[in-house]
Amino acid sequence: MPKTGPGEPTTDEWKQALKFRLEDELDWSHEDLANRVGLSRAAISHILKKGIYSAYVHKINAAVGWKTDEDWKRCYEKSKKKHAEAESQKRQHVDEAKSKLLGPEEAKTEVKVIAGDAGGPDRGSASEVVELLAFFNELRPESRARVLERARLLWEDERSR
Repeated sequence: MPKTGPGEPTTDEWKQALKFRLEDELDWSHEDLANRVGLSRAAISHILKKGIYSAYVHKINAAVGWKTDEDWKRCYEKSKKKHAEAESQKRQHVDEAKSKLLGPEEAKTEVKVIAGDAGGPDRGSASEVVELLAFFNELRPESRARVLERARLLWEDERSR
């Protein structure tokens, strides 16, 4: 039976903390939480993705072991720290890959990617570079050598302009 009455706000911070708690600390799926709260999995997904208010915030908090707002706020801080560490690690991998590909001096310059639609230069995101390098690492050694040689020629041509 649906719960009626005023709901509690489901802020982005609370949602991020809840996702972190479910995935990283409890190893629960949306289905697991839904069963413990008495909702459908779709209702939990809606609360986490689009919900602004929910009358089930207190039940959800109790199900995941949060007794006070400070509990979920601590969890939110942990999730922010984990996210920052992951971003730092990505940047480090990109810097290492750039250094290997371009050499230490050239690696200090910013990577530019030609935008398909705009026709002008655009900055590539770290995740795009990491994805590209992951595909590169899957190539056979002789294919890697050809790609590196072609990239070096293109780089030298670009620098000479």
